[in-house]
Amino acid sequence: MRPRVTVVGILHIGIGIIGLIGGAIVFLALGWASTYVADPDIDFLLPTLAVIIGGGIALLSAIEIIGGIGLLGYRNWARILVLILSAMQLINIPIGTAIGIYSIVILVHADTTPLFEMHPYAVPPPGVPRAPSA
Repeated sequence: MRPRVTVVGILHIGIGIIGLIGGAIVFLALGWASTYVADPDIDFLLPTLAVIIGGGIALLSAIEIIGGIGLLGYRNWARILVLILSAMQLINIPIGTAIGIYSIVILVHADTTPLFEMHPYAVPPPGVPRAPSA
């Protein structure tokens, strides 16, 4: 299961990088469009939307990258984070749905969970001795 967890981590890092680029494009496009608004009553609207939408996309993408990197290090918090992000990805039809389903199936598989529980820095389950440090 280790190679599949690595694939999931790399997929989420890639999705996060694409999302960062998309967030920057949304931010720049709405900022550029705001220069053409002539009505002073709604002059604030497009820059505000640029910050909210572009910043939101960039924030979620950065969290996705962090989760993917943590997943490559077999951190249990990253597994939980990527599971939550994968559930959110399910609404991004079709590619996000496929990546979300694949990630969820891999990360909840019975052979995968021990990989995250036996990390050298993780607290071992009750009854299991701690791995010797190198």
